[in-house]
Amino acid sequence: MTAAVRSKAVALTVDPPSGLLPDGDADWEPAPEQPPLPPVADESPLELRRRIEARLREHRRRLATHHGERALHAAVPGLCDVVHFRHLADGLPTPVEDLGIAGTGIWVKRDDATSSLYGGNKVRKLEYLLAQPARHEAVVVTGGGTASHHVAATVLYARLLGLETEVALFAQPPNPAAARLRSLLRAYDVATTYAASTSAYPLAMIAATIDALRRGRRPWPIYPGGSTPAGILGYVDCGLEIAAAVDAGDCPPPRAVYVALGSGGTAVGLALGLAMGGVETKVRAVRVTDALVNNRTVLAVMEAGTRALLALAGARVGSALETVEIVDGYMGAGYGVQTPESVAALQSAQRLGLPAEQTYTSKALTAALDAAREHPSDAPVLFVDTASGQEPLSR
Repeated sequence: MTAAVRSKAVALTVDPPSGLLPDGDADWEPAPEQPPLPPVADESPLELRRRIEARLREHRRRLATHHGERALHAAVPGLCDVVHFRHLADGLPTPVEDLGIAGTGIWVKRDDATSSLYGGNKVRKLEYLLAQPARHEAVVVTGGGTASHHVAATVLYARLLGLETEVALFAQPPNPAAARLRSLLRAYDVATTYAASTSAYPLAMIAATIDALRRGRRPWPIYPGGSTPAGILGYVDCGLEIAAAVDAGDCPPPRAVYVALGSGGTAVGLALGLAMGGVETKVRAVRVTDALVNNRTVLAVMEAGTRALLALAGARVGSALETVEIVDGYMGAGYGVQTPESVAALQSAQRLGLPAEQTYTSKALTAALDAAREHPSDAPVLFVDTASGQEPLSR
């Protein structure tokens, strides 16, 4: 296969072929004044693996008493009879807070705090997506960019459930998370297929799936970003949490909810959950990927599949797609490419103690801040922070 380049067939290394990744990936330096991630500890893959395993054991103990009730399960009691579910997050529901920026009306949904192991938006989706492969002891096959938080979260939470993973990666601009992901993949000897280009990425996913079959294992593919109907249920739950916070008076009704538009499932789930909870607002999905990857047609297909799952569980939910607005103008030169505005947003987030990163949340935060500053006397806007506030690779 010429379109995808395979690392060693046996999972011994994840070093990419020469020239595949952008120059300087391993020695990435942040842009001036950009807050860097904590450094990866200087230790062997075996030492790193032992340390992560200790954190996984601690997280399993916490889950026994800190997993909480999901708002969606209370709203749709029959859901778990239709879609399997495993508790992975110990920080739900996440709080909603006033950012307290003078001259703006901006609040934040702290989904960086979804889990004490590895937070952000991915764990909400993985609670639904990893339950079924865990029942079959399958090999989870997923992928994303070379700095993918989805891949990192999937590897960690699959390991929490005792599952093996295989991944397919495509190159993205240098990013501090790239070196951290590579360290994680080395620590767990994760077999990795590298796509020679983004257009070849689907072939890399196929190659990874075939590799699992060749080794006599049952592959379980998970769509990049976890944006399948089952995964999207995790953000229907988040939308219901926001609605409950509004009902309880913990935050004012937002005129718009801002979130990054990557694979799209987070935006679709939020719109459905907010509608189910009776909150009339807009979900402004700030584009960070190319329009060929995500557009209104893609979002419509995702929403239809999610509504079908809810219908099977006895919940007839109308379409909320008209409340989703795709916001352009913040992506910059491409996926993962920083802009001056996104770097400034990262600096603001650091001063506020708010986790953020360069590919998704910095650009969504930029759009939310712009909207809040343009109309400070209007109803507030709500920014959903989907970055992880925890970094399991750091000491």
